[in-house]
Amino acid sequence: MLSILSLFAVALAGRASAFTPPGFEPASNKNLTVAYASKLAINGIQVLRADAANAPILGTTTRMKGTYTVMMVDPDVPSSKAGGNTTEFLHWMQSDLTSANETITIDGQKFYELINGKNTSAFAKYLPPNPPNIAPTTHRYTQL
Repeated sequence: MLSILSLFAVALAGRASAFTPPGFEPASNKNLTVAYASKLAINGIQVLRADAANAPILGTTTRMKGTYTVMMVDPDVPSSKAGGNTTEFLHWMQSDLTSANETITIDGQKFYELINGKNTSAFAKYLPPNPPNIAPTTHRYTQL
């Protein structure tokens, strides 16, 4: 199941309009604005667990046509074996998102919010970050 999800993530990433981490393939140089409440989650910033209790607000600096799917993945889930490799965890997957007609401003950043205008049910409901107290204790969360 995980390998199917990984392939699906790669397929989706090809259509995603988001800045990708170094070494991630396929790569993109366009930023996806991510905000938790009234705070921007800029690439590499630490977000407190309490601030990430609800799904983030997502958007782009240019209005996009069409519908989009977003995934939020944690690539730093520790192995159940001591010293084992990390694995991935799907925290959220929402389809049928479209750009709003007007921009919003959060923390000084103007962007077109990606909205779920049709109230489409999430493929995977948002599960807020809650990493265990096992190394690595700091996790990266990637939105595609």
